[in-house]
Amino acid sequence: MSALAGVPQIRSRPRADTRWQERAACIGLPSEVFFPENKRHVLLGARRVCDACPVKSECLEHALAQNEWHGIWGGLSVDQRRELVRRRKTEARKGVRA
Repeated sequence: MSALAGVPQIRSRPRADTRWQERAACIGLPSEVFFPENKRHVLLGARRVCDACPVKSECLEHALAQNEWHGIWGGLSVDQRRELVRRRKTEARKGVRA
């Protein structure tokens, strides 16, 4: 069916391909493992899961692309992801100047 005349169309961003999640090591684990209240204790448990995960890099890139600033993604904490974003931006600026 075509759009209604005079009604503005909402355009959403294309959905990210999330099929990688089907292969994630965290499938079936409680979300508290990756969204901890006691950050230090749980961060270590989440990292152990992430270190053995076959889609760790996809998970991290998904979190960065979606601006996910809560929880553990790709084995990195929020602070670690922020640092990674800063580092990548600095490297990109240096690459442009070169």
